[in-house]
Amino acid sequence: MADVTWDEIRNLRADFLNLQLTETANKLSERNCVELIGLLVKEGLLNVIYTTDGKDIITEQRLIREILDEIYANGGRINIVDLAQHLRIDLSYVENKIGDVCKEDSTLQFTLGQFISADYTNRLIEEITDILVERGLIAFSELIRQFDLPTEYLNSIVTNRIIGSSQHNIKYESGTLYTENYVRLQQNILIGYLQGALLPLRVNELIKNTCINENLVQNLIVNLIRENRINGNLIGTTKENSIFYPKLYTDAQAKYIESFFSQNGYIEYSLVRNLGVNDPEGQTKSVLKDRNQILFSTSGCIDLLKFLPQLEMNIESGLVSNEYVDVTTLMPNSFNDNDIEKLFKSETSIKELVKSLGGEFMSNTFIIGKELQEKIDKKLNEICQEYAEKVRNRHKRYYQ
Repeated sequence: MADVTWDEIRNLRADFLNLQLTETANKLSERNCVELIGLLVKEGLLNVIYTTDGKDIITEQRLIREILDEIYANGGRINIVDLAQHLRIDLSYVENKIGDVCKEDSTLQFTLGQFISADYTNRLIEEITDILVERGLIAFSELIRQFDLPTEYLNSIVTNRIIGSSQHNIKYESGTLYTENYVRLQQNILIGYLQGALLPLRVNELIKNTCINENLVQNLIVNLIRENRINGNLIGTTKENSIFYPKLYTDAQAKYIESFFSQNGYIEYSLVRNLGVNDPEGQTKSVLKDRNQILFSTSGCIDLLKFLPQLEMNIESGLVSNEYVDVTTLMPNSFNDNDIEKLFKSETSIKELVKSLGGEFMSNTFIIGKELQEKIDKKLNEICQEYAEKVRNRHKRYYQ
């Protein structure tokens, strides 16, 4: 092939320019174009879509390209209602092309009426991560409001892309995202505050005094107790009703219960409740779980090995000296008739003692001695005889 000179190139350029400027007689008018396109559409040789104002037409393949361009022009995210308005295309045509658009660009997602590109998702992840690094936490509901994103899509991003592979070790609990540094700071505040507590502390008061995150506080305390980083117990299921009991406080309660029970042979649940114990029966059973021969009733518990001999001695003394015994005066103040009945049913030695002394139960709580019983019988007989004599005399006067 011969070499082309610059003169020849300039001549060709001039010829081409003249050709472009030359008007031709064989020119299609706009009307001719419309009729031609209409004929092609009618014959099924061409598929076109008219704009909503009827001024323009677009092929289906070109519509896919226009949709993709519009998505990228809007930063990788747009809902199909806005998309249809921008393109001046009826919404139904855009809806019909959703699948084709996603096939054309496999990185696109369509969720709840929105196209979302992979680039947008990556930028979103970076932005959320930056917020977390700066603030330490952000509520999931706040992310939904701030970015106006579908919950399902955002939840997928948070679960699979932010929590699953974050270099900042981000955690998600109770509807809130946290960084590891933020959680560690919250833990340190709790450790310092709770380790210095000497009295029970309500969790809602703890939140007010320390500004601890209320969504984290319950789980943090439970975990710190489990890891033995703080000493105590958390009673309650929500921050509104939960109370933290320092170990020093519960140890003092247990020591008091143990000491009182050992000295007196019994303890009343009302007394335990006055110590600030919400479950006095459960706490008492827990403290005394290693002891034997204990009778637990509805009002308290009794050391049978210590209290029972003393009770039997008092009953015997009462029957001998006073000829009767009111058992309620020998029992702890809060013990009721049901508690006494339970004691007598479980310990038959008391009834055997009463029987051996000639006594008799007038009720569950009152025992009468043999001598008093004989006196009462004698007195009742005298009263009956006197009454009978009066009746007899009255009848004699009546019939005389």
